[in-house]
Order: sequence, then structure tokens, then C-alpha cells
Amino acid sequence: MYDNIQVPYYVKENFHTDYQGSMRRLEMAIEEEYIVTLRHACQREKNYRESMAWKARNFGDSRQYAEAQKLRTPSCERLKNFNR
Repeated sequence: MYDNIQVPYYVKENFHTDYQGSMRRLEMAIEEEYIVTLRHACQREKNYRESMAWKARNFGDSRQYAEAQKLRTPSCERLKNFNR
């Protein structure tokens, strides 16, 4: 689904001499972990935005509600870019 998204990662200096596994498998695991982390962050951002909007509605604060609706969800935006 997210084939070769090229997530940067860092390894020890002696990694290439010590690591015996498949590089492609390692990179796929890194990419999958990155996507899982982005999904969780996206969900937290959406929950926060919805919570702020809910509070604004309950207090009848239309200005605060409008601000809550404008809150960005950068993790969700990054995920959308990978789905293209």
C-alpha cells in the first residue's frame, strides 16, 4: 500500500557489518512503524479538534468553534500524501 515511502532512519556506524538480516525487510518494518505512528498521531489530532469544537458548541462560543474547525491535522495531511 505504501510502497517505498523512503522514511529516513539512522543506524550505528558498524550497522552494515553487524546486521545479518534483509535490508528490504528492515526498511519495510521501519516504514510500517512510521505509518502506524502517523495514524495514531492523526487520530489524536482529530480527537483534539473534535474536543475543542464540542467545548465551543457547549459554551456557545462561535468564535472558538470556528477556530477549532480551522485546526490543522499535519499527521493526517502526511498520510494523505502517501495515499496518492
